[in-house]
Amino acid sequence: MAHVVQRTIAAWWRELIPLALLNAAWLVTLAPAALLVLADALVLALIVVAFTVSPATAAFYVVAGDVAEGDSAGWRAFWQAARRHFWPAVRWGLLQAVVYFVGAFNLTYYGANTGLLWDTLRVAWVLVLAAWTVVQMLYWPLLLEAENQGIVNTLRNALVMLALNPAFVLAVALLTVVIVVVSVVTGVLVGLVMMPLVTLLGTFAVRDRLQVFRSRASK
Repeated sequence: MAHVVQRTIAAWWRELIPLALLNAAWLVTLAPAALLVLADALVLALIVVAFTVSPATAAFYVVAGDVAEGDSAGWRAFWQAARRHFWPAVRWGLLQAVVYFVGAFNLTYYGANTGLLWDTLRVAWVLVLAAWTVVQMLYWPLLLEAENQGIVNTLRNALVMLALNPAFVLAVALLTVVIVVVSVVTGVLVGLVMMPLVTLLGTFAVRDRLQVFRSRASK
């Protein structure tokens, strides 16, 4: 795990400025959804996120892959990736909207009831949403490495990676959460490092596990 973190920091530092500028562009895609949240249009905000933030997120993972290979973080690569993966990213984003909306609805509904059954259902949904979130941290790095880039196949691959490497994946997920929380709490300036670190960490982590798997498979 330590070598993954070291490679992440080294790659981020090498492309610090262009990655920060791309992060600023990614933050701009959040603006429409943020305005809808302030207007209490939460469902519409989730849908808008699927059409704005999701393609930008996919593009950021593509750029992170380029940086991991030693290339520069370029605007052209970012926009080309956003266009190329637009509809797959939108479908993925809409799936996130459905899952998290259903999860939030169920947690709210169960929260209005008391008793062992309702407590059990609440815990179950929290665990489901936590596992789903962890799987999504692996989604784009795995999709970009696969020949079959379908949603079902990529989710299956992510679940397999989680099952085979639970401690490693959970450590990556925890570090990702720390990066996101610190970035959000400390404001925009520090927030400009969020997506570069998150995407590079996920990319290096997935490639590390795939390399281990391929090495074992070749023996």
